[in-house]
Amino acid sequence: TSAQTDTTLWDPPTDYRVILQGCVVSSENAVIVELEVSDVDVIPPIYVTSLGTVTIGGGDNPIYVGAKDAVLTYSTSITSVSPAYRNVSVLCWGWDDKVG
Repeated sequence: TSAQTDTTLWDPPTDYRVILQGCVVSSENAVIVELEVSDVDVIPPIYVTSLGTVTIGGGDNPIYVGAKDAVLTYSTSITSVSPAYRNVSVLCWGWDDKVG
């Protein structure tokens, strides 16, 4: 894919918040993936090597609890000398939680 900037990954229903339990990121080229809410990192930027996969979280406890109606986005930035983006995959799991 091409570079992504603040692309919506998870948009909870009105009056809900995201409870994020984990993510798996993989890429053909070296890339940095940022998961953000309002341009603030939810977790530290994820560096993925060429043909690499990184898993964040995955246990019983949430790695992030969002604010009501906060939209989780992602951005990618390629780190290799090749200007071409290839397959970048971002998979996250958790649930929506009613607030109030």
